[in-house]
Amino acid sequence: MPKVSIIIVDFKKADRVIRNVESIANQNVNFDIEVIVIDNSCDSVNADKLRTLKAYGNAVKVYINSKNLGYIRANNQGVKLATSKYLMIINPDIIWHKSDTLQKMVDFMEKYPRIGIAGPRQINENDQNVATTIRAFPKLSLQIARRTWLRNVPGIKSLVEYDEMQHLDYNQTQTVDWLQSSFWIMRKDLWQNLAALMKITLFLCLTRIYVFVPGKRATK
Repeated sequence: MPKVSIIIVDFKKADRVIRNVESIANQNVNFDIEVIVIDNSCDSVNADKLRTLKAYGNAVKVYINSKNLGYIRANNQGVKLATSKYLMIINPDIIWHKSDTLQKMVDFMEKYPRIGIAGPRQINENDQNVATTIRAFPKLSLQIARRTWLRNVPGIKSLVEYDEMQHLDYNQTQTVDWLQSSFWIMRKDLWQNLAALMKITLFLCLTRIYVFVPGKRATK
């Protein structure tokens, strides 16, 4: 039985998914993994590209949906197919540049059994800057301000900056309010206890989420 199930939901990004899976195959781990690719593209060319991943054998499973189920339902589809202790949900365009990333993330979860979900520091491929994948616990007013001219109004600007966690040191392992769903690991039993992702949101808004940076120790 695999220890980790990596779920990738695709929408017309087959080339990126293939590159992603290639980098997963280069991970050095002491346990079995499975990769579950869910294709929402409804595009025969995209589907044919993804089918080439069958060359990896049973370690990579590709499911071509006949209709676009949407991000949430497709991830829940992947979770139902998963057979592992840990779930990883990652975006199609993730590239694993360090071969020990997966091993370190699992070791971290094993070491700290009270932590239910964690995510790594991510680096943008284009500019090599740290991706801002953390937010404060969401408030509707600030979500509106962030996306409009209001974000630059004195007084509101500082609140938006805090909401975006611009002050955060991504080199530290720490508790955060909200972790973006582009790359994280979660205990499957926790997912089941939460009855899967809510249909009204793209994120898990938990009160305590831990962010893991390889080489750093967990803190509270």
